[in-house]
Amino acid sequence: MAIYDPNSNQHSDGSDSIAQAKPYKRMKTIDCTPTWEGLLPMLLELYEAKAVKPAKRQETRKEMAIELRRMAQAADKWNAHVKDTAESI
Repeated sequence: MAIYDPNSNQHSDGSDSIAQAKPYKRMKTIDCTPTWEGLLPMLLELYEAKAVKPAKRQETRKEMAIELRRMAQAADKWNAHVKDTAESI
């Protein structure tokens, strides 16, 4: 087993620790950004927690779902546009 001598940058077997270092590789990143449309079902479930009187709940939920879906699609289009623009620079 070779023992490293920090003063000489060499191991006891004469090998150079710097010369044996592997070239640096840039780490890959994974984009885990959730889509608004993907979050919509959870948001609707949270809203169902009796925030609206029972008599109006169904009508309100339908209106809210239409509006949130429209907003989610617009947000996803904007995020895709920003990502594409940044990658082209």
